[in-house]
Amino acid sequence: MLRASELAAASGPAPSWGHMIGALALGEAAAGPVRPAEEAELRDLASRFFWALDEQRAGVLSHCLAAEAVLEGSVAAGERIGPLHGRERIVTHLSAAWSGSQRQRRHFLANTLVERPAPTEAEVLAYFLLISARGSTTAFESAGFCRLRCVRRAGGWELARAFLGFDAIGGDDL
Repeated sequence: MLRASELAAASGPAPSWGHMIGALALGEAAAGPVRPAEEAELRDLASRFFWALDEQRAGVLSHCLAAEAVLEGSVAAGERIGPLHGRERIVTHLSAAWSGSQRQRRHFLANTLVERPAPTEAEVLAYFLLISARGSTTAFESAGFCRLRCVRRAGGWELARAFLGFDAIGGDDL
């Protein structure tokens, strides 16, 4: 039997590859109750994180991340992205990548779930579509999922760990 990474290399992403590599752990029911106001805060944090990426706003991105944040990902269980450890390293790395980018990227989140496994922890799961514009052309770059582990601190919710799972990558300057 082929592993998810071997199948991705041969024919594209394997169905449910995120579960195969342990990046997702979707249960039959929510892990814990989430109050509507908290769910709104967590959805806002996820959206603000992706807006900061798209608009190349280092200050906003920094404000979203916990000091000990980790950013990592995978392309269809094959190519690994990161992990990058710590808010400063993540922001520095992404800021450097922005300076060489020739595209305006836009992330679209959909099918979002918010779970609360502990009083000071929450997880946001969502699918994303990534498109980009360069010159007069807009193109589809990728689809995938994100798993955002959030922690509640005195100042509100922060991203402690972000996993981005890309089904494929279409651009040349990711």
